[in-house]
Formats: sequence, C-alpha cells, structure tokens
Amino acid sequence: KHYGDLQMTSSTDLLKLRHATKAVESLVSYALDALSTTWADRLRPSFSSERSKIDQEATTTNYLDDFRSEAHAVIEQTEEIIRSVLVVAVYHVFEQHMIQFFYRWARSLLIGSAIEQFAQAMRAPLRLRQKRGGPAAVVPKRLIRLVKNQTPQLCDVTDSFNGVWCIDLKALSSWDNIEELRLVAHCVKHGHGRACKDLRTIHPDWFSDPDCDDDSDDDQGVLPLGAFGLKIPDSYFDRAIKGVKEFLARLETKLQESQDDLARTGG
Repeated sequence: KHYGDLQMTSSTDLLKLRHATKAVESLVSYALDALSTTWADRLRPSFSSERSKIDQEATTTNYLDDFRSEAHAVIEQTEEIIRSVLVVAVYHVFEQHMIQFFYRWARSLLIGSAIEQFAQAMRAPLRLRQKRGGPAAVVPKRLIRLVKNQTPQLCDVTDSFNGVWCIDLKALSSWDNIEELRLVAHCVKHGHGRACKDLRTIHPDWFSDPDCDDDSDDDQGVLPLGAFGLKIPDSYFDRAIKGVKEFLARLETKLQESQDDLARTGG
C-alpha cells in the first residue's frame, strides 16, 4: 500500500534506514535481555523457592493435602500470569521502538501527500462520497489515521515502511514470528476475541478448551491477563525474544541487500 507517488529508495535513504535499524536492534536487544534476566535470575527462582517452602511446611506441620494442592495451584497460576505479561512486554518493546524510530519518521515524509489525498477525496461531490460509502470508503482507514495522528499500531509501521521505502516487512522470512507474538500479546491482554481465535488455529494445544468459540461470551474463553483459558508454554518467552532479534537482524540484512542492488544499478 502506497501513499501517493512518494517513493524514497535512494542509497542515502537506505543508509539512514540501516543506521536506524542498528540503533533499534541494539536498544530492543538491551531491553529484551533485561526482561530475560529478570525472569531467569529473579522471578522464576522465587517461584521455585515458594514451592519448596510449601513442601517443607507440609512435612513439618499438620498441612492438609488440599491446602497444599491449592497453595501450589496459586503459585502456578501466578507464575503463568507473570510469564504471560512478560511476553506482552516483549511485543510492546518491539512495537514501540518500531513506531518511535520508523513510523514517526515515515509519517513526517508522508503527511503532506496523505493530507492532499484526503483533501481531494473530501472535495469530491457529496453525492459521490455518499454513493461510495462516505469518506472512509474513499480514503483508506489507515490514511485517515495518519492525517488525524491517531495512536499508531504495528500495522501502521508496515504500511508506512512500504509506502516510503518500498520495503514489505511482512515479506521478510521472520515476519511469522512477529505476527505470532502479536496474536499472543493481544490474546493475553484482551482475552477471547479475534486474536485468540487466530492463535487457536496455530496452537490449539495452548487452550484449555480447543473447541471454544472465541466470538462468544463463553466463560471457558480466555480471560484478560488471567491464568485461565490460555497456557503459554514455558519455552515461548525465550522463543519470542529470539524471534524479535531475528526479525531485526533480517531487516538489517534486507536493507544491506537493497543498498547493494541500488549501487549496482547506479541508484
């Protein structure tokens, strides 16, 4: 999706992009490593310690088995919630850096072209606009968001990246990791809905009720920021971090390849 005829793919532009990508890669890696260390060195051991305390008390006191089981269940659910929240943090660290470094940069280049397209659409006869379904049907929704400066999302990053620099982020080999992470983060945050429904098609075994309808209000659906309905595997947190790092590394490689292609063609 392109915004007008604005295309910026010179060698200088790509060099700037590479530098920005390296900066994002460094900052994101630092933040994700901090999350990983916090989980591995502080949070996870604390849960193991609590489990040991429960077992020790059970052997030295008249600890009823039911209470012991419930105590372990509380620890397990709390651990799942915190691990899920950390996965959400991985996604938002990535998304916000992509928005801060690339979307806002692209928007400053696109805004003039976007406003002109929006103005042209609004200058169309009222009857024509109504026939087409109103301004939203004449002007793409994300273009309206660009003009109105609404809260950007990752989809705005991919659209503007393609519109300014002619690079399709979704075509990169590691994009599937990012899309999966987006679904996981939205499913954890918002509970049952489209993200959970899409995630269920990929990982039905992650859901306590694989056949649950995520479009319904079924109590067995995923609860927002809860430990019920969705159980993310222990290994996914590290996999999510690895997936983000691989994507940024692949983006930098893509920019280098594009820069080399331009150099060969005299661009």
